[in-house]
This record gives sequence, structure tokens and C-alpha cells, in this order.
Amino acid sequence: MVFPRKDYQTLREKIKGIRMQGTTRQITLAACVIAFGFVGYYLLSITRAAPVTFSSEAETGTLSANATQVSDSQASGGSAVKFTAGTSSEPKCADLTNLVFCDDFDGAANTAPDSSKWHILSGSSWGGQCFKNLPENISQDGQGNLKMTLINKSTTQCTDSDGYPSSVTSGGMDTQNKQYFKYGKFEIRAKLACAQSVWGAIWTSVGTGPAWPEGGEIDIWETFNNDGRIKNSIHAGNPHWQIGKYIPAANPAYCNDYHVYGIIWRNGSIKCTLDGVVRNEITSAEANGRPWPFDTYDQRLIIDLQYGGPGRPNAGAYDVTELPDSMLIDYVHIFQ
Repeated sequence: MVFPRKDYQTLREKIKGIRMQGTTRQITLAACVIAFGFVGYYLLSITRAAPVTFSSEAETGTLSANATQVSDSQASGGSAVKFTAGTSSEPKCADLTNLVFCDDFDGAANTAPDSSKWHILSGSSWGGQCFKNLPENISQDGQGNLKMTLINKSTTQCTDSDGYPSSVTSGGMDTQNKQYFKYGKFEIRAKLACAQSVWGAIWTSVGTGPAWPEGGEIDIWETFNNDGRIKNSIHAGNPHWQIGKYIPAANPAYCNDYHVYGIIWRNGSIKCTLDGVVRNEITSAEANGRPWPFDTYDQRLIIDLQYGGPGRPNAGAYDVTELPDSMLIDYVHIFQ
């Protein structure tokens, strides 16, 4: 096709204009990309520079200076304050204040728990096991946990608390003659054993007061027959009386993962918490005039892994083929 000269010049000018517009658009697009890049880099840098923060619940007191509250939510029966984590998803003793007792179990593998904080249980005590102070039954695992393990030794190790010969060994510890507590907020992060025959417990009992049951007992977490429920209860009085309340079973079962079991123990009230949420409360009003020792006497903390328990048929003849099985304790934090 042949264009007249005038038309040809007009066509060239239009093409040139189109090219200039395209160049302008390319420059504008490139500028936008660069601008967004700087904004993205800035946002990423301030996000990475955010201070390390940790997870805690109301009434724990305060975190250390390097911790910052980022949001809050309401828990049943009280306010729960949530924090996010930096390098670790769980708070450490050094990052918390208002503590009266703390252990993160960060010792080397196969080492005993801190003897300045814990007394190791021995003998039959409660249940169908024999408590042993052996690394295979109770020791730190080198990964930030204390590990308690039920083991069938096949030969008699002791006579258990029901009067039967027992071949099962296990671990347990308490703060007897180390430290006692009256009131406070207790948080114990643990992964429970899943065997059907487990009778596990995180609890408090007599400290410097009168003998059990008059001196009192608080069951922070307890299970019989491992039916999936969590039992919160108190024992008191002489004669003995008790109140027990349950947290329903969950799917997946609590023993399949770590959870934080706790109490908020105040004058006239014991709130039982699971993962920072109040699930049960027992008050002095429910004693109905019976003795309420929890505003009078202190208690020691006990963590143990027992075998069998009340309500199991044929006491002393449990299914040892389920063993070994272990409970892991990540930390114990107790606040004022």
C-alpha cells in the first residue's frame, strides 16, 4: 500500500506518540513496583524487629521488660491476656515476673530435676506402681521436658499401695521440704500419658499443716481409667469430704498433645483452668459449713505418674502390655 507523503508523516507522528505513551506507562509501572517494594521492605523490617513476646493469662502478674501485650480476649470467669511468641512459643522463667516458683526443665538428657526445687518420690505411695529415683523413670530429656515413665520390669519391685506385688516402676516428685504454697496461680504445661491403665495427677496436698485429709488436697488434673475426662477436685476435713468436677473429654484426646493445666487459688475460691481458660470453680460456699482448709494451710505441689487407680477392677492386675508409657512436663510456673 502507498500512502501520500502528508498521510505518511501524519502516520509517523501517531506512531511516535503511541511509543512515547508506552514508554511513559512503562516508567510509571516501574516506579510503582519500586515504591511498593520499599513499602513492603519497610513493613517486613519493622515486623521482624518487633520485641519478643510471650503467652500468659490474667493474674500471672507481669512479663519482663522485653515482653509486650498484643491483644486480649475474655476467658470464662475472668480476663485472659494473650501474647505471641518470638523464638519460642512458650514463656521461660527468665521472661516472667511475680514468680514464686519456676522450672523449665532445660537440663541435659538423663539428668535429675533440680534438687533444690524437687524431692523425688520413692516406694509405693499411691496406686499400683513403685516409684523409683532412676533416669529411666524420672529425668530431663534434653529437649526442655521432664519425662516420667511407667515401665514393666517383669519381676516384683515392691508391694503397691493396694497390698499387691508390683512389677511396674514409675516416677514422681513433690516440693516437700523445698517450698510450700498458699494461694497463687499455677500453670503446668504437660503432655499426658495415654495408656488406659494410667492414673496420673498434678496436684497439691498437705504442706506444713495437719495430716491428710484435714490439711487439704487440690487436684489440678487427675484421670482414672483414662476415659478422656479431666477431674478437678478438692479433699478436706476430718471426717473426709470431697467435691469433684469434670472437664469433658475432647477429640483429639488431651493426652495427644501438650496442654496447660492450672488453678487460680484465691481466698475462698479455686478456679481450675485448661489452656488459660477457667473451666471449673470450687468455692468455700460449697463446703456448706464443713472445714475449708485452703484459706488456712499451705500445700506442696506433687506431679506423679501412677498406675491404675480407684474404680479399676481387679486391683493389682492391670494390662502391662500397654507399657512403657510416658508423661512429659514442659514447665511449672507458679505466680503470686
